[in-house]
Amino acid sequence: MVTKSHYVRKNLILMKDMGKKNRGIRAQWTEKTMAEALQLLREGNSQETLARRCGIPRRMLRNHLESGLSKHSLGAKPLLRTQENDLAVKIIRFAEKGFPLTSKSLRGSVFKFCETLGVPHKFNKVTQLVGKEWYRSFLKRHPNISQRRAQQLQKLNRYIADDYFTKLGSLLDRKGLKHRPEKLHNMDEKGCRLTLQNKQRVLAEKGSRRVHLIAPEHGENVTIVACANALGQVVLPMIPFKGQRQKPTYTDGLPAGSEVCMTPTGSMTTGTFLTWLDHFMSAPPTILIFDGLSSHLDVSIADKAEPLGIELFCLPSNTTHQPTHGRDCFSPV
Repeated sequence: MVTKSHYVRKNLILMKDMGKKNRGIRAQWTEKTMAEALQLLREGNSQETLARRCGIPRRMLRNHLESGLSKHSLGAKPLLRTQENDLAVKIIRFAEKGFPLTSKSLRGSVFKFCETLGVPHKFNKVTQLVGKEWYRSFLKRHPNISQRRAQQLQKLNRYIADDYFTKLGSLLDRKGLKHRPEKLHNMDEKGCRLTLQNKQRVLAEKGSRRVHLIAPEHGENVTIVACANALGQVVLPMIPFKGQRQKPTYTDGLPAGSEVCMTPTGSMTTGTFLTWLDHFMSAPPTILIFDGLSSHLDVSIADKAEPLGIELFCLPSNTTHQPTHGRDCFSPV
């Protein structure tokens, strides 16, 4: 005996199979077929006739006719189709110079790019990162780029060191700066603790000649951005202070031409680095060696440095003893 539930199950199975078949017949045409159909359509043939003959939906025929494209593609189009090739070239060039982009820094740079140019998107404005799905699709569209595990200096071996100095030597040869030490600069930042500048009046026994004041254990730190070339010629420092409003006392005692700026944390950020590049302004061409802090690794920094004739080159991670450390620039500090 056939029951009502039997017909219900049978109809559900048929509907499920129909859904599978519909998903399987999407875009069952070739670019050659589409090109021929568009040519016949321009000659005055009926859309309905060509749709049946070529197996192409009428709406798709009309869309391709209006756009003039016959390329076979499914899904959403890349958001930055024209800029992606340039971005892929930059990623490879950054890796060769010692500061490969991480997935997070790339996603953040693309988000800023879309916001700056007003490109409509649906990315998360809270995290200010493009989606992971876009990132995976980007890697599929550019198979010459792959994720690699970075090798840090703490795992240094002869081959890693040789590769690093080979790349630096190649850059010097390519720019013709191997015997131009004045064109080879190293930039670094140093944190210093603020101390009391004026002697304070304190209470003590009458007649005491020497009264010492204990400095606070947790003083406020300030960052000094220093730079010098291989001849020992220094660039005037830039000091990012924590806060929003700059006080006139911040420039007291600084050498003429020094730069002072305000940041939320009092340390270097991407925006501060961009400001420092304007302050640096060495006669091109020049090579700027710096460390690989995450705040320094941004596409916008390279985009600004390139027109200024500044070639960026990054030190390996965990390189504490830079040329500007020790007895060179920061020993008095």
